[in-house]
Amino acid sequence: MRDKKEEGYVSCHGLAECYAALTAYPIKPSISPALAVDLIQKNIKAHFKTVALSSTDYLKAIWKVKRLNLRSGAIYDALIFQAGLKKKVQKLATWNFEHFKRLIENEKMEIVRPA
Repeated sequence: MRDKKEEGYVSCHGLAECYAALTAYPIKPSISPALAVDLIQKNIKAHFKTVALSSTDYLKAIWKVKRLNLRSGAIYDALIFQAGLKKKVQKLATWNFEHFKRLIENEKMEIVRPA
C-alpha cells in the first residue's frame, strides 16, 4: 500500500492459499517451504494486516455459496470475500476477478484487478 491513507488486509486463509500455491508452483528448482514462508512474510505480511475468521464467519461463507448454488473451490473464494466483509473493505483486489464478482449480492464492495 503506497498511499498511507489506505489500509490493506489479507485473510489468514489467503496466506495459507498463497503458501499452497508457492510450494506447488511447477518450477525448477521448486520453492521450498522455508522460501515460501520467507516470501509471504516479506511481501505480504509486512505490508498487510491479517484478518482471522470466526466460526460464524465460516458459516456465513458457507451459507453464501449455498445461496448462490456454487460448488467446490468457490468456498475458498467466499472465505476471502468474508474477510473483506468483516473489515468492511471498499475494494477487494484479486486476479480471479470473475470468481469474486459472482459473490457480490447486496454488499457495497468493489472487486478490482490489482494495479
